[in-house]
Amino acid sequence: MTVGTCSAKRTRGGRWYTSLGIRRALCALATGAMILSATPVAAIAEGTADTPEVRSQSSMQMSSVPEVVYVNNISDTGIRTQSFNDNWKFYLGDASGAEAQAFDDSTWEYVTLPHDYSIDQDYSPSMEAESAYKPGGVGWYRKSFYVDQALAGKQVRIDFDGVYMDATVWINGTQLGNHPYGYTPFSFDLTPYLKAGEENVITVKVNHQTPSSRWYSGSGIGRNVDLVVTGKVAVAKDGVRVTSPDLQAQSSGAVTTKLSSTVSNSGDADVAVSLTQTVFPKGGSLSRPSVPLPPSRKRLLQGRQRPSSPSSKQQTPASGPPSPPTSIRCEPR
Repeated sequence: MTVGTCSAKRTRGGRWYTSLGIRRALCALATGAMILSATPVAAIAEGTADTPEVRSQSSMQMSSVPEVVYVNNISDTGIRTQSFNDNWKFYLGDASGAEAQAFDDSTWEYVTLPHDYSIDQDYSPSMEAESAYKPGGVGWYRKSFYVDQALAGKQVRIDFDGVYMDATVWINGTQLGNHPYGYTPFSFDLTPYLKAGEENVITVKVNHQTPSSRWYSGSGIGRNVDLVVTGKVAVAKDGVRVTSPDLQAQSSGAVTTKLSSTVSNSGDADVAVSLTQTVFPKGGSLSRPSVPLPPSRKRLLQGRQRPSSPSSKQQTPASGPPSPPTSIRCEPR
């Protein structure tokens, strides 16, 4: 008597083609057939046309790996600066229409910034030595992020530490601008185009045409990206300035440090601003400021920036050369 065996195949993802119930039914059918006659058993065991059809044999069977989608949730209004480096999608080559918010980027590669798309390309003898014989070309980046309703009314800015090179940036399909040079930081105000309570998409097109540099530059968003959330009245980007104008003459004694901050008003009305500036000692606790400075009170016009008058403070180091402060906190109220 021929003995039949029942088995089930599985997909690449580890999913069984046949359910446990089907396998048990096939095994029961084969056992009954062996008791009545040897011929039908042989037919089933050999897999003839009489073999029952299961979903795995159908052309309609879906075995593709599901797409994994990462969406950042921007919701904490208490964090001024947060890293925007994770969960970008990348495509090497030109992609017509990729700036549109609804563009399908499901087949694009997930990358984490900083990212260089030249380094993974093949060497080419037609490329220049300065670029390590690596090509540049066009690359696209997209990032989806959800903006919580709590951020409605806030100012939101995106800061790029550097993109090599010729970077064009869009938010939700609206072009923000272009930054040709690859080694300098740049920023864009996202506030007018963000959709609070919805998903938003930032898109960056990089166009690195070689030759372009005297050394290996790489290609793409090669430095950090940050998202900055502030109120309508806030210390401006790069708005804190600290100087020690007489440091050389005062190097052996008390050192005069001057501190000023630029405050911006992005609201729709003039405001009275009180700016509090605090200096903390090197290695000291942020809860115990060592240099109290008088607050600066000014009226700030709508849509304008205004620097505060420099505040001065003399410090005498306990021993050795002067130690610069490590932390400065500026709070407009």
